[in-house]
Parts: sequence; structure tokens; C-alpha cells
Amino acid sequence: MTKNMTIVTTSSASIPPEMARELGIVIIPNTLKLGRKAWKEGEEIDLSSFYMMMKTASDLPQIEPPDTTAFQNTFTDLSRKRGADGIVAILPSGGSFSKSLMDSARAAQNFVRDTPVEILESGGSMLTGFPALAAAKAAAAGADFQAVSQTAQQVIASSRLYLVIDSFDYLCRNYKIGKAARLIGNFLKIKPILKLEKGETSVVGKPTGASASAPTVYSKLQELFDTELRGN
Repeated sequence: MTKNMTIVTTSSASIPPEMARELGIVIIPNTLKLGRKAWKEGEEIDLSSFYMMMKTASDLPQIEPPDTTAFQNTFTDLSRKRGADGIVAILPSGGSFSKSLMDSARAAQNFVRDTPVEILESGGSMLTGFPALAAAKAAAAGADFQAVSQTAQQVIASSRLYLVIDSFDYLCRNYKIGKAARLIGNFLKIKPILKLEKGETSVVGKPTGASASAPTVYSKLQELFDTELRGN
């Protein structure tokens, strides 16, 4: 008998809605705030629209993770109404945002008695999305609870994410850097490249200009392929 394994994550995973529907991944939305207005990410507003609003807003954007009730309702619905034989929740880790998120998920886990629930910590954005996709594909292929969890853990352990900082403005407004650093960075068009790996963030390059960022990222990916992937 085919097992009904369900993957749960949040909108932080950056998984396209159509892909989530196709693979049966359950997405619990974050709440995006701007001033006095709030929206459920992916349900009431998409990120592209939210980013456009940020450009002209005087308020700092805020993001709130799903609370215990959101996780409890999701886990209970999957267990009692949808007949899930196992639930693997893959969630971002690192920082106060993720701590609140994990605390909520673990609290909700205690309310599910009839279905095993495993909560795994991954990184942000596609560092959560990649293992969620891999786990969902394993579940669709008939893998059991343990195999689905192991698939996700293997992808978590081997994933890295490179990102480029396009503007220093929000880092300054959020007191992450000083005004002088913002002015210098924006004036010189410095585009820092960050690497996210196992919950840690490091700077791997500081090219000037957007056109110089892509070649730097490509070279880092090639280096990763040559030293780690090809070596295996």
C-alpha cells in the first residue's frame, strides 16, 4: 500500500505555487507587513508586488512567521482529514525569526497524536525549498517516512545558496550597517556576494556593478563543482 507522506514548509522556501500543487507540498504563509497593512505571502500578495511597494514606502518592511495555531491547524488537518501517514516539515533556521518559527512548529507537533511528524531545520529561501522539493519527489515515488526524511536531510547537508546584495539602503535602515558604509557601497556600486551554508553567512566576493556579480557567482559554483561534486 502506498504511503501518504506529506511535506510542509513555509513561504520562505520560495517554491512556485504551481510546483507546490503538483508535488502536494503544503505551504504555510508568512505574514508580510508594511506600515499598518499586512498580507499573507503567496495568498494575498506575491513577493514581486510587495517589493514594488517597498520602493516607495517610508516604513520598513516586516515579516512574521506562522504561529503555533497555523502549524497546529495544518498538522491536524493533514492527519485527521487528509489521511497523512507521515508529515515532514522543513523549515528555515537561524536568527530570532527562525527560532520563533521552530518553537511554534514544535509546540504544534505535540497536538498530533496519530501521525508521526518530523521537523527539520534548513537554511532560508531555496535552502529550504530544495530539500522540500526533493522530499516531495521521494514521497511521490512511494518512499516511506524514514526515507523521505533522510532524502531531505541529505539535500540540507549538501546545499549552499549564493545571493547578491543589490542595495545597502535596507541594511542601513535596519541598523545592520552605518550610513557611511551605505553611501560608499551605493556610490561605488559594490554588490557583495554572500554564501549561506548550514545556517552560517559569509562574504565570498565584493564585485562592483551588477554585471560583475554574475561571473563571480558562476566562478564560485564552478569551484564548488570541481572541488566537491566532481570529487565525489
